[in-house]
Amino acid sequence: MVAWFLRALCYVNVIRSGHLTVNGALMPVLTLGTFAAAVFSHRRLAEWRPVSGLLFLLLAVLGSLATVYGTLGRQAEVRDLKQADGMAENRTLALKDEELTQAIANAVARGVGRSRNYCAGATGQGKACASCRRSLRLGQRI
Repeated sequence: MVAWFLRALCYVNVIRSGHLTVNGALMPVLTLGTFAAAVFSHRRLAEWRPVSGLLFLLLAVLGSLATVYGTLGRQAEVRDLKQADGMAENRTLALKDEELTQAIANAVARGVGRSRNYCAGATGQGKACASCRRSLRLGQRI
């Protein structure tokens, strides 16, 4: 019963996102087939029909393995998407850090920030760069 509830939650998520794959669409059919094979295996073994009971048991085990394989595939896809987003964000932060380093070097070269604080300049560019660098060190988004 819990598996059907979780499957229903997955379909609600699919309907909201509008992203339906063949794997996701056929998973309930596979789950229902696996459940039916397990029931038939139990009934055949209870009737002392070992050959058909073991064949249904094999079918149920194969269905369970296919269900687990499909679930792991979806989890790997989600993990890969999160990892790609993280790598893009890291690249953006690296580019911003490089730009800030160049801006500070230019400000120092022009004589804008001669003290420890880059806020002393007339343009105020050093102040912005220092605050941006602080937020990058803290891992915050600007």
